[in-house]
Amino acid sequence: MRNLIFCLLLFPLLAFAQNEAIFRIDSLPKEGILLNQGWKWHAGDNPEWAKAEYDDSDWEDIDPTKDIVDELPEIPKPSGICWFRLHLRMDSKLQQRILSFSASQSGASELYANGSRVWSFGVISSDPDQILAFDPANKPIPYYHHDSTLVLAIRYTLQPNVRYTHILLRKNPAFSIRLNYLESAQYQYKKYYARLSNLVHFRFGVFIILLIGYVSLYTFYPSRIAYLYFSLFAIFVTITDISQLLGEGPTKVSSIYYLLLSSVGFYLIGTFCMLTALYALIGQKKTWLYWLLLGLVVLSIVSQALIYRNTIIIELITLISSTLRLYESR
Repeated sequence: MRNLIFCLLLFPLLAFAQNEAIFRIDSLPKEGILLNQGWKWHAGDNPEWAKAEYDDSDWEDIDPTKDIVDELPEIPKPSGICWFRLHLRMDSKLQQRILSFSASQSGASELYANGSRVWSFGVISSDPDQILAFDPANKPIPYYHHDSTLVLAIRYTLQPNVRYTHILLRKNPAFSIRLNYLESAQYQYKKYYARLSNLVHFRFGVFIILLIGYVSLYTFYPSRIAYLYFSLFAIFVTITDISQLLGEGPTKVSSIYYLLLSSVGFYLIGTFCMLTALYALIGQKKTWLYWLLLGLVVLSIVSQALIYRNTIIIELITLISSTLRLYESR
């Protein structure tokens, strides 16, 4: 009897806790916290849903950090607007610091914090032709919070006719938000892109020098076809680095597929130009292995363009290539 009474008293508390899904944050590590739990979503568009006091208890649970292509079938088709909401409760010490939101997304969004708009990335419109998806690529957005509770509401849509890619292991979440201290988020953001930019600029300088050198050699010795292929190698690798740098930063979502595909495609073509130059330099006859490798390069580029998750194909191509090189070396 006592157990029954205890359960009856406990049941309303459990029901309240389930309806009141709150993401609690006591502290922030240096890398921040990924907000991937406690989100609720609803299809449609209503400005009332931006308000902190709106009752979203009957909305469905969702993890918006999952892949938009094959892990979130419930998200409306392109041009359909939906909303996401998350309730946060933060420790008092976090209320005294300037925080930041670092976001990455596959669509267009408007973020409201306790009813006030914090950001707008891309263009949301009832006209599908006017929708523009934009990925801020985790650029920190400052936010000063002075309450113990914070309700995030995101108005969201996908741009029609956008191709998504998994090239270079790119992730395509509906949206992904990381909460951090502003100074820490800015430091990590600048550090990452400074390192990437410095690497690309260094490689760009090296390959431009090689390009000038090989073009000069080919100009004076046109019969040495190897110099021409070395020049093409330098050109394609330079384009590869520039495309990758543009695809990693804040940009239109519709451009990312083409930037990363061109990055991988030009890299593979450049590598094959290097192989062709070596064949010409040492006077090696082009055997069936050479043409098979050319076919594998073409197959790899086509598979990257047409197949979203093609790691198995890439691993198979790598395995075949390694096996054939080993066979020829014998």
